[in-house]
Amino acid sequence: MGSSTEPWSRRTLATIDRTHRGPRMKWLRGILGTKPDDLQPPGPDRQLQALLDEHLLRAFDRQLAFGEIVGDRDRQLDQDAGVLRLGDDMVLPVQVLGTVSEATGSWLWAWANDSVAENLTIKAREAAAIGRERGIAALTDAEVDLARILDGHVLALAVAGLLGADAYYRCPYDGGELFVLVELPPMRREIAEAVSSRAMSVVSQALVGIPVPIRQTAVTNYLRGLGLPVRETDGEVTVEDDSQARFVFDGQGRLTEIRGTRSQSSPATRA
Repeated sequence: MGSSTEPWSRRTLATIDRTHRGPRMKWLRGILGTKPDDLQPPGPDRQLQALLDEHLLRAFDRQLAFGEIVGDRDRQLDQDAGVLRLGDDMVLPVQVLGTVSEATGSWLWAWANDSVAENLTIKAREAAAIGRERGIAALTDAEVDLARILDGHVLALAVAGLLGADAYYRCPYDGGELFVLVELPPMRREIAEAVSSRAMSVVSQALVGIPVPIRQTAVTNYLRGLGLPVRETDGEVTVEDDSQARFVFDGQGRLTEIRGTRSQSSPATRA
C-alpha cells in the first residue's frame, strides 16, 4: 500500500543536514517555568494518551540518555544498509517508523509507504499489530492527521516505549520529517543506573518539553519501572527514599508541582 501524498523518497535523506543536532525534540526547551492551567496544550486522542501513560516517561528518559551519548557527532542515514552513522565511531541499526508531511499535515506509517524497504518496516508493523489487538487507531490507520497525535515526536515516543526501543531519531528533509527507531546498547547500562534524582530531572524536563499532559498514571508507572519505592495517594505520588520526591497533581490528574530535597520545592508548570 502506498500514498501519493507523501513526497519522501529513499534518496531524500542520503545526508542529514549537519546543522540538525539531533535526538532532542524540537519543542524541548528551558527549565521549569510557569504557565496558567487554562493554557495547558490539548492532549492527543484518548487511545494514544492511554499508551503514553504507560510508556511516555521511560521513553523520554531514554531520549535524554541518547542525546547525552551521541553528543554533537555528524549524522548520516544510510537507508540501503539500514543504519544511522554518527561520526566515525558509531553505526546504529535503524527501523523506519513513518514520515510527517508538511503538505498534508499528516503522519504516514512506514508499512504504508512504498518508498520504504520492507525490511525496515518490521517495528512499524509490530506497532500496527499491537494497535489492532488493543484497538489503537493511531497505530493501525495508514495515514494519521497530526491533530490526533500533536506531532511526530509524540507518536514516536509512544511507539518507542511500547516496543522497548532504545530511542528514536528525527531526520528532517525538504517538506517533512522521517522518524526511525535506533539500537544503542551502551545506553541501557546508563539507564539501569537511574536514581530518584535523575527521575526528578527527567519528569521536570518532560513537563516543559513534551506537549502532552504528564498524568499521575504516567509518573507512577515510570517511578515503579525504575524500581523506586513509591507511595501513591489521590493527587500525589511520593518516592520513599532520601530524596522524598513528591509529585503533585491537579483535579484532572495533571502534574503541577515537584517537591523534594533535591528539587528545592520547584513549581512544575509548563513554560
